[in-house]
Amino acid sequence: MRERGVKFAFPYEKTKFRDRYTRQCRWQPCSTIVAHLSKDGLMFIHPTQNRSLTPREAARVQSFPDWFRFPAARTHAFRLIGNAVPPRVKALPPRNSKEMLLSS
Repeated sequence: MRERGVKFAFPYEKTKFRDRYTRQCRWQPCSTIVAHLSKDGLMFIHPTQNRSLTPREAARVQSFPDWFRFPAARTHAFRLIGNAVPPRVKALPPRNSKEMLLSS
């Protein structure tokens, strides 16, 4: 959008409200998806459109397959997506927790 001359108005002082009106970048990892996304959608602005992410887009960020169904209510869907362990993380091989505890 920037190359098209579209500017995104930032109504707050950026040094105090760093997590507000954060446009996600297409070429970098997305911000951590949180369970209260429905209340804090302003920190998850779509990379090219002036709107927050939809539940399906948030689910894709978390690696949920497109066939996975979420509750119809957006608040419930965002809560489920934000609280879930991403499927691709769950698929990683387990580590020895004793070794992890002793190494820290």
